[in-house]
Amino acid sequence: MLFSGGCESEIVVRSFLAAGIPIRITIMQFKNDLNRHDIQYALDFCRQRDLEFKLIELDLLDFWENRAPAYAEKSKAVSPQFPPLMWLCDQVDGFPVIGSGECFVGIRDAEQPGSVARRGEPWYLHEEEKSASWYRFLIADGRPGVPGFFQYTPELMYAFLDDDWTRRLAAGRVPGEVANERTKLKVYKKHFDLEDRPKYTGYEQVMEHDRVFRAVLESQYGQYDGVCRTEFGALMGRLRGERHGTGRRRAERIGSVQ
Repeated sequence: MLFSGGCESEIVVRSFLAAGIPIRITIMQFKNDLNRHDIQYALDFCRQRDLEFKLIELDLLDFWENRAPAYAEKSKAVSPQFPPLMWLCDQVDGFPVIGSGECFVGIRDAEQPGSVARRGEPWYLHEEEKSASWYRFLIADGRPGVPGFFQYTPELMYAFLDDDWTRRLAAGRVPGEVANERTKLKVYKKHFDLEDRPKYTGYEQVMEHDRVFRAVLESQYGQYDGVCRTEFGALMGRLRGERHGTGRRRAERIGSVQ
């Protein structure tokens, strides 16, 4: 299991612990302590709970220059921040689990700077095609794993989308918010005792290098950077209808057997 120290990867670790499933934790440390903030939380978390972990160092800038292009080619990754985790998967044995794929819900232009939610404006479930690069990477190697924990089952996704906080947000009843990026922690904290903390991945310190490599990847694999948007209200109405319909059909089958 890859543990960055961020809230999403912490939820993955806590989920496995709560289910009593044995895990082996791997933490990636960037050279020169670029991601010291995040991994310090991960290290403290493991030590406080006597969890064994493996710490693996990566020279990020050297990796971007020399090895990341091969990972990008294999996975069609358009983000420079994806290949390092793919490399980390190659450094560990077993069944890799990555805490990605969380549901992103927002207005149509939620990711545009300065966007504002207007009264009555529809919200959408945004599914970014670039996230599929995790799956392409493992498929290319024929390796079993879970590259998107938060997308692992339809039920897991539905539970998040049907949460009362998510529905309230998508109904436009939270002033000032255009997406769930800043508020999704409210859903997670209903189930896990998460500590509020700013997220610093380490990439913030090398953004000039990130921008250069990102431009190269986008020029090569930009066709893999689409976004599918599904109107939230219509989606949830359809899912609830299918859920109840399935229940009725199951009851009808049981009744006919009896």
